[in-house]
Amino acid sequence: MNYVFKNILFFSFLVTFGLQSGLSMATPTSSIPFIKSHGLIIINASINGQNGAFIFDSGCNSLIVHAQNFNSEVAATFETVNGSIDMQEIEIADFRVGGFEAKNVEAYAQDLSLLSARTGVDLSGIVGVHLFENQIVHIDNESHVIELYKDLNQVNNLSAYSVESTFTIKEGLVFVPIVIDHQVYQFLLDTGSSASFINKELISNQTITSMHPLKKEVESFSLSNESSVSTVYLFQKVGLSNIQITDLEMGAIDLSLVNQELGFKVDGILSIEQIPVSNMLIDIASKKLYLRL
Repeated sequence: MNYVFKNILFFSFLVTFGLQSGLSMATPTSSIPFIKSHGLIIINASINGQNGAFIFDSGCNSLIVHAQNFNSEVAATFETVNGSIDMQEIEIADFRVGGFEAKNVEAYAQDLSLLSARTGVDLSGIVGVHLFENQIVHIDNESHVIELYKDLNQVNNLSAYSVESTFTIKEGLVFVPIVIDHQVYQFLLDTGSSASFINKELISNQTITSMHPLKKEVESFSLSNESSVSTVYLFQKVGLSNIQITDLEMGAIDLSLVNQELGFKVDGILSIEQIPVSNMLIDIASKKLYLRL
């Protein structure tokens, strides 16, 4: 008998075009402590002087804030993996996290009450990694801290990062090449998902053979406040650069509408929770990913 394995998927996949903001670094290096909730990275940040809990989400290319604090008549429609959603376009005069500061940031407002209830965290918003496009983003899973560097040479013990991979950026989202059955696929690198997913088209077309379905399902949630249940498949080996992720579980979801909106073929979503590394460096400017085992 199949059973539902509930996992919190906060893959918002918001596609926006021409997003601009005035960014400035208050200090050369910023340190941002985080906690984990259902596999999600939760940081403390402030908008216009008000502190709150935010999800740090590389699967989102916008700054999103809890809707109840704002009033705007400008609406925008976005596509998520669970359907479309309307949000209010706003501007944040002052955004701060750690030593990082951004002024006059374009953002979107949405009621996050349901997601707060599902994650067990009183959320003030979601921070997309695009805000740090001019920084080296260091995620330390051992010390539970995110650090921002201006230059890769500032990173301590850089030689310990034995895995290096290039990646592609589409509309502020990071896609890494994943190898399955000797074929290369493009997966979104997602800090805002506690589970990994694969486009079910690859399953139905029998493109991949080194996997089999499990007798369980994953229930995913996104900003649309809708949920979907997917069959979970076990993949024997998944390659990321020179490391092999063995026995990786991924849910099968339909990414066709997202691919159409993005204009880029997305084959899946790789949760950093399922990458066996202690530290990760994301160099957005150079499109390089560094992993420390």
